[in-house]
Order: sequence, then structure tokens, then C-alpha cells
Amino acid sequence: MSNLPNLDSNLPQTLHEAITFFAIGDNAFDFMVALRWPNGVKCPNCESKDVRFLKSRKIWECDNCTTKQQFSVKVGTIFEASPISLDKWLCAMWLIVNAKNGVSSYEAHRSLGVTQKTAWFMLQRIRFAMQNGSFKKMTGTCEADETYIGAKARYMHKCRRTPVGDAGVNKTPIQGILERGRGKRVSRVVLKVVETTRRPELCSNVREHVAQGATVCTDALMSYDDLERDYDRQIIDHLECYAKGQVHTNGLENFWSLLKRSLKGTYVNVEPFHLFRYCDEQAFRFNERKDNDGGRFLTAAFGIFGKRLPYARLTGKTQSVQDSLSRCFKQQYNHPRYSMKTLIVFHESSAVQQHTADMDILPRQGDFFSLPDVSNNYLYPVERVIYRLERSRGSDDTFQVPTQGIAARIYLGPAIEKSDSES
Repeated sequence: MSNLPNLDSNLPQTLHEAITFFAIGDNAFDFMVALRWPNGVKCPNCESKDVRFLKSRKIWECDNCTTKQQFSVKVGTIFEASPISLDKWLCAMWLIVNAKNGVSSYEAHRSLGVTQKTAWFMLQRIRFAMQNGSFKKMTGTCEADETYIGAKARYMHKCRRTPVGDAGVNKTPIQGILERGRGKRVSRVVLKVVETTRRPELCSNVREHVAQGATVCTDALMSYDDLERDYDRQIIDHLECYAKGQVHTNGLENFWSLLKRSLKGTYVNVEPFHLFRYCDEQAFRFNERKDNDGGRFLTAAFGIFGKRLPYARLTGKTQSVQDSLSRCFKQQYNHPRYSMKTLIVFHESSAVQQHTADMDILPRQGDFFSLPDVSNNYLYPVERVIYRLERSRGSDDTFQVPTQGIAARIYLGPAIEKSDSES
């Protein structure tokens, strides 16, 4: 294998150079190896460097693992379990991160020589890699605004049209928070598809991404009134004007035009279930707009590790426990101000006695559970699981939540213990 010690100097800078470069020999394979293991190949299971390369199959075998674990460069990435060659994957990533208005699955299908369904699956996994969850809190002057995505009323049948003044009822709301640029630092944006535009949900998103004491410019929506306790909130009433000096939300209005241009012009119709992925895609391109094509591609390529998106999860055929709890809770109580915590109590023989987290998949009694934030690879036997739902107001109540074969009885307010016999 050739060595690529300096990725920046070896990267192509145009689409033509990228297609030519990754199609030659093992360049795509060598690029992935250098990107993932710059200090030498390590086993993803035990982190040992005692591995040997099987050249005929382009995989490695770990001599430290008792089972002689075999792994490829795709393991633990968005490419895992994909028969598509790496040169097509990398060219598809180059296309989508550098196309200002996005790339449709039909265009990728024609350009890459794969089926439309395969192209759609590839693009969704690349959008997953473009998600950036490591944002530092925004400071300085920020803007907060919301928009609605959906069909226009004049294109709807009259039975589907909403009354005047309720144009967003049958549309999907998106909240955007933008940090204005200062000096050489460009503005950046973070998006979230929200259930409602009520005060608890909108204000909690602002508090999550904006540092306390910053200046937040919003419109006259009353849902943002609660921000005045922690922020210097500046209001611009769009019934009067769109800007008063530096008090405006025009930065986000500009971004909304870019987002809707890609959704309406390129993708035409996006299901609300997948909308957040398209928002992440457009936000990534906006935040990296000052970089060149090669730099944007490399930034997106670093995001492919530690992420895996099976087709069943992408299409919603498998559902996380927390999604089901949230849906059941909101259907019954219609109140978004709550939080769920899970306390996992381990067997007394374990080195770790308990662990508190927002779990995506909840273990049951008798299961073996690996802690995500512990550096070792031990599996701890679960003794019992305690669910805690905290609500801002309302009386205690119970309801049944059937998820993945688990029928958990959840109490609002005080915590209870759930044993395997209660399932």
C-alpha cells in the first residue's frame, strides 16, 4: 500500500481530478486507510496494532483478539456492509458536499451508474456523516427564527387547506439559530426540526446552543419572550420593518431561501421523517462555504467514522425506545416540557455500580451492557433499570409503552424499578 502522510497535499481540488484520482489503482483504499489510521492500523475491537494485512481480500486480521477478528476499512463507518466500491462512495460524497443546491438521487444514479434506490441510500448515509454535533455554544450576536416546510396552499385540494392565519398547521416547522460572523470568522447556523413552535421547545433549543448573556435577535413571536431572563433579546417586528440597525433576522432569512431553493428545486418533495437530514446537509454547506471543494470534502470525510446507518433504521422500520416514549407521552399529554433519564443499576460484582444516561436502546434485567463512555471493553450485567420521567407540571399517571417487545409501565414524576417480570 502506498503511504499518504499529508492528506491536504494529496487531495484533488476539482471534481475532474477527484474522479481521476480515486479511480486509479488503490488510491481510494489508501486514502481511507490514511484518513482513519494516520498512526498505523488498529483493530476496531481491541485497539491493538498487532494486525496483519490480507492483501488478496484487502482486510486485516487481529492477532490480539482470541477470535482472530477480521475487519476492513469500512467497518464502523457509513460504508459498512456496502458492496459499493470506495471510489464511487468518495465521488458521491464530493458531489453532495460541493453542490450548492444539493444532488438528487436520480442525478447520482445517472452519474455513478447505480440504481436510484441505491443512490438514495448512499446520499442519506452521506448526509448522516455531514451532521455536526460538536458545536461550541454560540456567542456575540445571534439570530433565532423559524420557517415552515410543506406544500403551498394554492396547490392543495380545498379539503386540505388550513384556515387563514393557520398556514403552518399542516406544515413542518424548522427552527434556525445563526451566529453572526465577526472579523474573519464567518457566520454559522444550526437547525432543528421541531414538533411545535411553542415557548418551551423554542427557548430550550436556544439555551442549548447559545451561551448565556449573548444578544439574540428574534421577531415578535411571543414564544421567545422567556429568553429575556438569560439573554439580551432584541425584537424586530416584521409588521413594521425588517431591520433597525443591527437588529434583524436577515441572516436567517437568507439561509431559509437557500434551504427552500434546494428542497423545492432539487428534491421537490421531502417527507417530514427525513427532513432533518436535508437540513443537516444544507447547514454543513453553509457553515463550510468559505472553504474550497477539497477542504469541504475532507471535512465531511472525517465525519464518516463511528457512524452506521442500516436501511431499516433509515426507513423507520426499527424504532428506538426513546422515540416511542416521546410519541406516546406527547399523544397522551400534549406537553413538550419533560425529560427522560435512565438509571442502570449493575450487578454488585461489577466494577461500575450504576450509570445514568439518555439511552437509545434500553437494556433489560439479565442483559449485558457496554458503557459508551468507559474506555474498557467489559460488559456489565444489568441488575435492574429505573426509568425517570420529569415533567414541569401535572399529576402523576401511568401508561403502557410497547416498544421492541418491551411493555414498560412508566410513571410520571417518581422513579420506579422495572424488573423482567413486569415486561
